Amino acid sequence: MDVEKVANLAKLTFRSEEEKKKTEEEFKKILDFVNKIQELNLEGIEPLTHPHEGYQRLRKDHPERGLSRDEALRDAPETRQFFFKVPSPLKGVSKK
Repeated sequence: MDVEKVANLAKLTFRSEEEKKKTEEEFKKILDFVNKIQELNLEGIEPLTHPHEGYQRLRKDHPERGLSRDEALRDAPETRQFFFKVPSPLKGVSKK
């Protein structure tokens, strides 16, 4: 296997020859595992859509009364009109 080609496709870079060798060994382990799976006789076995058979129990979805605007904003450290006021996520980011 050409580890450099795969690494290039995955946008990986190696800091050393040792790291490249270790990555190549890991890729080989992965491919060996995939090859083992391909050797299995799966004839007559239906593919799964979910790893757990059966049915997922969900709670009943009943609408409930939510918070009023005043209740929601009551404990906010700072508000502006009818909204939560939060620090700008762009503060300190320079424009390019």
